[in-house]
Amino acid sequence: NDATAAAAALRTVLRAAASGEDSDSDVWVGGKRRGVTLSADGLAIEDKKKPRKYPISELLGVVLLPVGKLPWAYRLCVHTFKRAKHVWKPVKEELRFRSLTCMQAWLNLLKQLIALDKQRPKKLRVFVNPYGGKKKGIPNFKKVQPYFAIAGIELDTVVTERKAHAEEWMAQEDISQYDGVVVVGGDGMFHEVVTGMMARRDGRAVPLGIIPAGSTDTLAYSCHGTRDVVTAALHIIVGDEHALDLCRLTMEDGTVRYCTNFMGYGFFGDVAYDSEKHRWMGPARYDYSGFLATMKSKSYTVKAQYVKAEPTEDVSPCHAGDPYCLAPIPLEQQPKDATEEHWEEVQETFKSFNISVLPCLNDKTKKGFDPHQHLSNGKLGLITVDKCGRFQFVRFLMHVSNKSWNQFNLRTVTRVPCKKIRFEAVGRNSVWNIDGEILEAVAFTAEVVPACVRTFARGPENLDAPFIRPLTADDVVQAAQQQHSTTIAAQDDGNEADAHKRADSANSADSAPENEPLLKSGVAQPTDDDNGKGSSKPLGVNVAVQTMNMFGVNTEACYCASCDDGNRVFECYVPSCPFREPYPCSITRRKAPEAKQVETNDGVHQQQEQERQRQQQQQQQ
Repeated sequence: NDATAAAAALRTVLRAAASGEDSDSDVWVGGKRRGVTLSADGLAIEDKKKPRKYPISELLGVVLLPVGKLPWAYRLCVHTFKRAKHVWKPVKEELRFRSLTCMQAWLNLLKQLIALDKQRPKKLRVFVNPYGGKKKGIPNFKKVQPYFAIAGIELDTVVTERKAHAEEWMAQEDISQYDGVVVVGGDGMFHEVVTGMMARRDGRAVPLGIIPAGSTDTLAYSCHGTRDVVTAALHIIVGDEHALDLCRLTMEDGTVRYCTNFMGYGFFGDVAYDSEKHRWMGPARYDYSGFLATMKSKSYTVKAQYVKAEPTEDVSPCHAGDPYCLAPIPLEQQPKDATEEHWEEVQETFKSFNISVLPCLNDKTKKGFDPHQHLSNGKLGLITVDKCGRFQFVRFLMHVSNKSWNQFNLRTVTRVPCKKIRFEAVGRNSVWNIDGEILEAVAFTAEVVPACVRTFARGPENLDAPFIRPLTADDVVQAAQQQHSTTIAAQDDGNEADAHKRADSANSADSAPENEPLLKSGVAQPTDDDNGKGSSKPLGVNVAVQTMNMFGVNTEACYCASCDDGNRVFECYVPSCPFREPYPCSITRRKAPEAKQVETNDGVHQQQEQERQRQQQQQQQ
């Protein structure tokens, strides 16, 4: 049925071309004719009520839809997104055309511009944790999988079967064939992947992405400003890249571990240790264990040494395009501090002793446990809560959870930006909570590894000025040249002189301004300079053949013959072919003869209408 409809639609378009109608380049959006422009700035749709503009870097993909109802039979669906605070919501824009040639011009150029974005991944390794959080790993992955298919990204998916499954694979297997590794899980799953990548002997590293499916999803929240699953997937698709700091822990016996997010000793260590006994409760186990730890109100003595970082004015929350964040730094290029280190020592009894690597945003504290920390500022945040009563500690927790209160104004709370920290427990011990994993209270040295991990993120966006990654002028010129070359090859009817003329006009694309529209509705694409009286370009036999190939019709037994009047006629001898009936496939757009002028305007319109009807009757015969 689709092939038959395509044949009928193509005949209608060819008859309209022969009659001189110049509306093939019009575009319909949402059931109405709209002005649509494709330029270096993006895809712009004119609408009096709600004009829309989508940058090229934010177009997810273009999908060819089945042939619809006449006359606007040819349809494209452009997939993009819109912003609602920090959440990215997918949007579909359906473009409808009367002309197959015009539709192909838009389709080819859109795909070429999207393909020019070299930051977008082509193949990804995906690890899905089916047991983390509320066991939503597999459902969340199925929810975002269609968007990767629209973008043409190949996924190599593995469902983890045991603890450290992803860590073992990352440490041993070849990752050169992948453009990145994506984790569908929580903070602990991301911690495994980072630990495995840092343990590789060849030192190879790839960008990492996370689709939240854990209990708190602090890492995803800190990177995107939300724990929305679709938003995290769209950041991966468009190829956003941001650096993350890492905390390296060196034990007394030489063992090395890593922390990607947050590590807490004392209160938060007791909460993590007790919550492991109540995993059947799901994420609610943290609230229950936190209540028990608050009631017990334990304190611990710690002997610590630290090296202060250079003070800066980075007190604003981390955001996309943050000037305080560093660009990615490979491990072999990590800076070495040649200056003499000045260690400061403290030995006190604390209610909580914490080290932050990221701002640590989550549903409990949407401003972050450490709002002064950044994704890659090359510092660690040492946050301590002195020994105090239950009421004062509950007050601290309320300040952390309240977006408008500053917990660092409390006299029991201290924050020190550091480069290195040495820890040693004295007397009664708690445990360390490292990215949700438990570590015994052993002596270690923690130091920051600045901007060593690349991740598919851009940081929480500033809602007043969203961060947009534009294409360069060279990319746009390259796409324009490819589009002109493709159109000329598809429409070449064998006339070498015309072909050379069109090639010369195509070579002038490199002199066009960056913001000049490459395609625009209402103007035939491509077009010859014929003073607006019609184009002399034939639609071409290749258009019919490409249409048949589009719908799976065999064209091996099809060929073009010449009829008596010199026009080509497409004749098919395949019995099951919907194009079996001969029809003109390369009729040129003829100029209508000028009608004789009469005294009144009504007479002019009447004579032109009669001439148009006469041409239509001749064509039908």
